[in-house]
Amino acid sequence: MFMQAPKLEALHLTHLDLDTLNFPWHQLTTLLLGHVNTGMDHIQQVLSHCTALYDLELRRCNIEGERAPPNTSISLPRLETLLYEAHDNDAGLLRSLHIPALEELTLTTSVSLQELRICLLLSKPPLTKLRFRQNFWFQDAATMTDVLRMVPTLEHLSMDFPRGGAFFDTYELDVILTSLDYRGPHQLCPRLSSLTLRQATFSDRSADLFIKMLASRSIEGYVTTLPNTVEQFNGLTPDIPDRNAEEAHLADPRGDELLKDSRGSEAALSDLTITFAKGRRMKDCFSAAQLNGIKVLTGGMYFPTSSSDSDSE
Repeated sequence: MFMQAPKLEALHLTHLDLDTLNFPWHQLTTLLLGHVNTGMDHIQQVLSHCTALYDLELRRCNIEGERAPPNTSISLPRLETLLYEAHDNDAGLLRSLHIPALEELTLTTSVSLQELRICLLLSKPPLTKLRFRQNFWFQDAATMTDVLRMVPTLEHLSMDFPRGGAFFDTYELDVILTSLDYRGPHQLCPRLSSLTLRQATFSDRSADLFIKMLASRSIEGYVTTLPNTVEQFNGLTPDIPDRNAEEAHLADPRGDELLKDSRGSEAALSDLTITFAKGRRMKDCFSAAQLNGIKVLTGGMYFPTSSSDSDSE
């Protein structure tokens, strides 16, 4: 049936044993494989024929057989969008993908960051959107930093922390906030404009780390480079002036020059979303002084906050 469909471009196969090559893989531009049972040799053959793919979704595929050897490479030269939902047995498929044109990547369940790192290292894709969803965890803070370093083109980063209160959720949030502080040692993701953190659990350090990250990526935060304001913003004292960057320019004739030369200008966020675990709200996570500072720093951003995705504050 499929071999008699010369115009077929999109194919969804779910809940079956994939044990045949009698599909027109070479002409597909969109492919979804969901809950498919197959062998590593077979999935390699299938994907190696999918040279025209632009969109690929791999959802909970059970791949039997030995893990892919380190030198295995499956080239998908045109692939732009990938959703990869790991199965307990995916045999290291992610690290085998060579996806040099990839722009959007969504990872769900317990994807290995080491395998993601290998994939990005070999592919060097112009990634602009990266999403971590469902049972995501870092496993290794240094590896997470390496992953973000490999995608300097990244513009949109989204992370879900669904366990809501586990110790490692707190650890992960602090790591990502520290890594994204653009005044820090790594200066990761210089083009990042959109950041989403869902169901975040704060530690005692998280609020300060959030403020520092925000200040380093905020248009309003540029006033921190001007005289007599740096201590107020870094310390987030209660008497932080509720003024915008334009007013700060008037306070110092060098304002325009400082803003022009600011390295943070290329790292400014325009869209920030954060939701909290256990139904917590902004006022539960930050002091009054910190909330005042956040108000200034997010003056030029789209910044909805809530205790859940549907309960905006």
